[in-house]
Amino acid sequence: MKKSHFLTIAFAALAMVSCGNKNDNANNTEDSTTVEDSTIVSGVSKELQPTVEALISNFNQNVDKNDANALATTLADMQVVYKNLVDEGKLEKAKTYGQAIQKYVSEHANELQAMAEGNNNIPSLVEGVKNLPVSAETTIEEAKQAVISTVVSKASPEIAKGASILNNAQQAAEAAKNAPEAIKNAAETAAENTVNSAIGNAKAKVQEKANNAKAKADNAKAAVEQEKATTKAAIERGKANAKAIIESGKAQVEAAKALNAKIQEAGKK
Repeated sequence: MKKSHFLTIAFAALAMVSCGNKNDNANNTEDSTTVEDSTIVSGVSKELQPTVEALISNFNQNVDKNDANALATTLADMQVVYKNLVDEGKLEKAKTYGQAIQKYVSEHANELQAMAEGNNNIPSLVEGVKNLPVSAETTIEEAKQAVISTVVSKASPEIAKGASILNNAQQAAEAAKNAPEAIKNAAETAAENTVNSAIGNAKAKVQEKANNAKAKADNAKAAVEQEKATTKAAIERGKANAKAIIESGKAQVEAAKALNAKIQEAGKK
């Protein structure tokens, strides 16, 4: 399989968790599936039967608990499993699977109509299941375009990442046993990421304010330095002008003295 081993079993693990603790006795399997459901399951390949069983079990649990939001997720999962099979190159198995879940959805139209009042996404998700291309003429290109990204975003995380098929019950049981811890770890990681993101944003804002303050201080300092330079230049020009005036005055005095001396000399003669 193209998907990782974890992804291939994670979906079934979640399904088993949602079903609650069940007796290992095989006679209790009809608690979550009816004879009609079993007929639908048997209509797909053996490889896909655990997946269909898990989806049906989730559907029944959602309806029994009147959990419209969880039902919307299950309906999204039904579509995205089809997409994942197509992405894995299993077009014919995807068609068979699609026919099975379409039949199941059709047989439970009344429950779906009643549950739609609790989540306005349910009608469109039901239509999405009904419109999955399952005819013999369906091409891989058509199948790949059948499930839109908004539906993928509504699916459970593991299904959205590519999970589609459970290998065996033992792996499912092990995954189910570890699911609570995995969910806890995921929640802790998400919380930690949120905190780290908030801290990072706060630090960035503080740094931005510090940079802005420094820039303003640098600009003010530059303005003061410029003013000092302008004032100094003006003073230097004033000094130079004053010196030139003094020098000119001195020259005029000396010229007057020389002229006066000549006049006195002429008078003596």
